[in-house]
Amino acid sequence: MIQRFLTVPLWATLILILAITGRAGGVLCVWTGPSDATADWSDVSRWSPRLPGSTDEAWFIEGNATLTSGDPTVTFFSLANYDQSTTSFSHYATSLTTTSTVQISDGGIYWMHDSNASLTAAAIHMASSPGAVFRPTFMQLDGSVHILGRGWIDSSTGYSMLGGDFRADDMLEIGSTSSGQFSQFHGEARFNDFLLLGYYYAKGNGNFDLWDGTLHNWSAWVGGAGRGAVEQHGGTHDAEYLTIIDRYEMSGGTLTADYLRVRGGAVGEHRYRQDGGAASLGQLYIGETVAAGQAKLDLDGGDLQALTLFLGYQGHGVMTQTAGEYHSVHGAVLGFAAGSSGTLKLQGGQFRTPAMVVGLNGQGRVELTADAGLHINGQWARFGPQSSLAATPGSAIDLHAADFEMTSSDKSAFKDLSLVRLRMHESRPADPQVEVAGVDGGRALPAFKDNFTLGTLELLPQGQDDVMPASVVLVDESVNGPTPPGSEVLYVKHLILGLDTDLYLNGRKVYYQRLTDLGGTIHLDGGSLIQADIFLGDLNGDGLVNVQDINPFILALTSSPAYEQQFYWLDRVAVGDLSGDGAVNVQDINPFIAALTASSGPGADTSSLMALVPEPVGLGLAPVLLILRRRR
Repeated sequence: MIQRFLTVPLWATLILILAITGRAGGVLCVWTGPSDATADWSDVSRWSPRLPGSTDEAWFIEGNATLTSGDPTVTFFSLANYDQSTTSFSHYATSLTTTSTVQISDGGIYWMHDSNASLTAAAIHMASSPGAVFRPTFMQLDGSVHILGRGWIDSSTGYSMLGGDFRADDMLEIGSTSSGQFSQFHGEARFNDFLLLGYYYAKGNGNFDLWDGTLHNWSAWVGGAGRGAVEQHGGTHDAEYLTIIDRYEMSGGTLTADYLRVRGGAVGEHRYRQDGGAASLGQLYIGETVAAGQAKLDLDGGDLQALTLFLGYQGHGVMTQTAGEYHSVHGAVLGFAAGSSGTLKLQGGQFRTPAMVVGLNGQGRVELTADAGLHINGQWARFGPQSSLAATPGSAIDLHAADFEMTSSDKSAFKDLSLVRLRMHESRPADPQVEVAGVDGGRALPAFKDNFTLGTLELLPQGQDDVMPASVVLVDESVNGPTPPGSEVLYVKHLILGLDTDLYLNGRKVYYQRLTDLGGTIHLDGGSLIQADIFLGDLNGDGLVNVQDINPFILALTSSPAYEQQFYWLDRVAVGDLSGDGAVNVQDINPFIAALTASSGPGADTSSLMALVPEPVGLGLAPVLLILRRRR
């Protein structure tokens, strides 16, 4: 058979070559025109040397043709024009069968027009030679295509499916050795074996665009040695196995898969990104294998659900969520195997899971912002020995009848825990537990610094989403520091007890800076509740009220997030609410100046505070500031 990239200036010469190289038992039959696409396959006068039969090969290398009657069978079908022009084949209401390959090369355009048209082939091969003006194209407007064996689509114009159904029973490669494209706009496409996009060769680049219709696959590999991409704008994609080595972009439609794996590797983006639509997955692996690159999951919108999320299974995985909803049915594991790492970056949207393990055998990290919601529903949030946490002021973790477990001994990895609001929702048959992990440094404010200190521990009352008030037990079940087992304590900046809530100290010590009791009950059970040594006006937490507190006071007054970020271990209201109204505002300026005057004596310069004071208040401050200036 002639090579697919052969350049043939004269079709008559080609006929002679084909006749010489014909297969035993059959004839190579070549279509001779015309160019107006009015002649039908059945026109004997357009074939040389004869109308192809079931043992013959059919070659279209010049002119155009239609198929409107009969159900022809040939051994091989070739559609190409090597003279830098096009050859068009229009397939209407009849069946075409080839027992070998359908080959579409330079300039070949296959049109399948109506629902009664069907093509059955042992294999399909679409490819073009370098520098070809017209790429091979298959336009399926309707009808059915059934590929029994392997197929290759190495054409950037490729296969466009606007309706009907397409089925491949064996492996189909898109972008095997060059660029390949499959675009599905409607209809149903089914790949019963492997669907490979740019998998085998470095020069491969395969793309699948799903706009509408239904796509089924058994196992799809997106990328590999080359590049590969799926872009889903709509429609339904139903997969058993979906392996992403390059990228999958989802902006609409629905995706279901038993297994979705983003492997990571040396080539490609190694990314699943979703900003719309709905995905329902079984096992979700991000960073499935040890590889050169990180595997990434970006959730920027839409709904994503998985049975279990493995973020950093045996490789390195990062999930970044800026919007949308994520829901895990069984749980999420960050850093599953030894040597792996998993990082969860929550910058927006809602992340929900019944259980979360951060750093199981590998490294795990959670990064939280105030715009994101992290909800643990029913089981536990567990931070392992190789875990860490980063947070911004206002960040929160909601535990719905779930435990908070800390097994890390690295206090520096959890300094941002003091920026987190730990909200405990309803209890369960066994009261949820919170691990205490701090080293007992007494009640002085420096003991709160870098000591597994919680920003806020809030026990929520019965409410719209909570069928009963929270009931929490403090435990010391992990050795988190150099102290003997059972001697660790809880440091918390702000303790909030909702109506009818219960906090069981269970023999533990609790040091707090601020307590808001809205009708809860503290059960000491041999433990103790101790307020920190607070000096109102000590905004830098050094145990003194002096001129060193002026700039921190201004910061607390003008930018709460900036103050909390810099002085993360201090409760802003506990040290800065000198007026006692429950907030840090301009009403605290006069009391702060009074405290500063009483403790600092001569030399105190508070002139920088005047710029913050509204006119009525400023008039009241003027005499005090004048006195302070005269004392210098």
